[in-house]
Amino acid sequence: CHLNKGTVDMSILCAIKAGEEVWIGSDTHSTDFRYETLLECGSKFAVYKGWAVGSAGNTIVNCLLKENAKEILKEVKSPREVANRILSMYKKNKWVAPNVEGVPYVGDHSWLIVSDRIWQGDELFSFAEEKEFSAIGSGAKVAVGAYRALKQFKNNPELILGKILDIVTNYNLYCKGSWTMRLR
Repeated sequence: CHLNKGTVDMSILCAIKAGEEVWIGSDTHSTDFRYETLLECGSKFAVYKGWAVGSAGNTIVNCLLKENAKEILKEVKSPREVANRILSMYKKNKWVAPNVEGVPYVGDHSWLIVSDRIWQGDELFSFAEEKEFSAIGSGAKVAVGAYRALKQFKNNPELILGKILDIVTNYNLYCKGSWTMRLR
């Protein structure tokens, strides 16, 4: 990770489904707890054997997801199972809310869990399946607008996702910098 003091950027994570293909992408910036330090950390998705999970929220969650991707995603069968493993990861790493002993701190996070399907979840780990496209993070509204404008190119999900990430990181006030994407 590369540190830049005094600059604050927020998140965009997207998933797009076209036929049997699911593409995922995100910006590559994260911030510390105080939103004072910008970190360049690569994709916000942890990926393992056809599954991916990403979080819009604090940097430590993305770090823990990547460090524990195999443990979280190995032989997983449902988004509920992913959520339970993430909560176990929180407890194992002793990440707890300030002044609340023993309570896992989830914070203001939203989630994308991807296999051959896409699920979007909130900080309480309630999930809803999305049919074609999902976006989370502060750039989500811009991403959804861009998706609707580019939907006509449905047969080229890689092109659509690249354009969406480019639009969000260039035109959303809170999402700046580089981005990355890949086939799930």
